[in-house]
Amino acid sequence: PYTTLFRSAYRAAAHALTKQAGLVAPDDGRILLVLEFVPPDRRHRDEDNILASFKAARDGIADALGINDRRFVTQFSQSTDVVKDGMVLVRIKEAT
Repeated sequence: PYTTLFRSAYRAAAHALTKQAGLVAPDDGRILLVLEFVPPDRRHRDEDNILASFKAARDGIADALGINDRRFVTQFSQSTDVVKDGMVLVRIKEAT
């Protein structure tokens, strides 16, 4: 189905972008995944659904880093800005 294709493409894109950025995970410990969701319009979005929609990308990032995604500690924000088609800004840091 369409959703399976979309999830696969989203995961692959996140994987490729992580590799392209040249990111390397520390050998152990937690990793801070800072997410800023920039919506495509001004409609209200539920935080749980936003985070769930990012699951495939999170898996792709973890795959690219060669880690289990359990190591991620996630920080989330939703921008008041709007951008056509929406986007997610991702920063990855060593958790303290």
